[in-house]
Amino acid sequence: MVAALGAWLFSGLAGCDDDSPPPEDVTGALDGELSTISVLGSDGRGSQLYFLNVAGRTQPLQLSFDSGLSDPNLPSRTPLRVWGAPGDDGLFHVTRQTVVEDLAADGTKRSDLIGQPSTSHTVAWVQMDVNGGGVNQTAAAAQALIFGQGAGPLFGTKTGNKSLVQYYDENSFGMLKLTGQVEGPIPFSGTACNNFDPLAQNVIAQVTALGRTYDHYYLYWGSEQPCGPGWGEQGTRAKPGKSVWLNNDGTFCTATGQELGHNFGMMHASTMTCPSATFANDTTSCTSNEYGNPMTVMGGGCGHLNAVEKWYDGYLLGCNAVKVKSTTTFTLLPIEIPCNGIQALQIASRRRPRCAPPPPISRMARSRSATTTSSCAAVRGWIPA
Repeated sequence: MVAALGAWLFSGLAGCDDDSPPPEDVTGALDGELSTISVLGSDGRGSQLYFLNVAGRTQPLQLSFDSGLSDPNLPSRTPLRVWGAPGDDGLFHVTRQTVVEDLAADGTKRSDLIGQPSTSHTVAWVQMDVNGGGVNQTAAAAQALIFGQGAGPLFGTKTGNKSLVQYYDENSFGMLKLTGQVEGPIPFSGTACNNFDPLAQNVIAQVTALGRTYDHYYLYWGSEQPCGPGWGEQGTRAKPGKSVWLNNDGTFCTATGQELGHNFGMMHASTMTCPSATFANDTTSCTSNEYGNPMTVMGGGCGHLNAVEKWYDGYLLGCNAVKVKSTTTFTLLPIEIPCNGIQALQIASRRRPRCAPPPPISRMARSRSATTTSSCAAVRGWIPA
């Protein structure tokens, strides 16, 4: 299987030289900050919802992009300018959009993994009493699931499994430290399903009134609501998202781990199966599966993050991941532990002409041990792209 990668992570086409465009006519435009919600549907399919937070408006505008406009595929906190009009369906129908400014570049210095400084993020698991339905999860169960110190070695919901904070500490090789506590029950009256930003603003304000603020909020519905299991605000490594919305059944590892991963800019870990080749330059006959990766929580597993995810969020540095520029032999070390050696390869596909869409695809290869490992010795294991 071949992991389908977004080329924006690691490769792109150089810009085409051109004269500067004339000033943009902003007549009728709305400027605001985008909120992007990654939705895990009850049918297992993923999608994204977009909301525009406009200064002076009490409620965000849910955006619908008219035919002819592609999914903007932009993260939360992107400053966006849109043109269009409200529709009878309650959505703002966008006929044109443009990013007001680019996100700040990340200038983090890359080096080998061992001995890297850590970054701390605070997390609240907020138990919500939705419309008087109560909370059928104890504070102790939530504490163990998110903040506990289980013996492991697996991340999950069973007794003794590693918690969410242990999972990200292990996957980041100690670079990401999550701390926090269980809050609530917090009452909420109204519609929970597909009511993302208003719900978050209401509940987070109630937590703040208790004298505590956090970098990330799990908004956990104490009773089952008639929609999917989980959603995460799509951020980036430089500008993480803040909110995660979980239905009452959304406590499994690919919900708790995946939706927070969206906050940090990670996308769904898909796979692509091609009938004639493992690595196909022409993918028109291939079949994709958005959640097909059976290892990472960003796909359909509870194992370690894959190489793309670790590289994007800065957990594979310098000599740990290299671009392949010629035919040669590499010895890959396991991806699960910090090693001062090569753990991932970036392999370019056939290049397309400069400035011709779509951009070239890059693939990642990495070594996974068949079982839990504590050694940086080279291993035989599952080596997908």
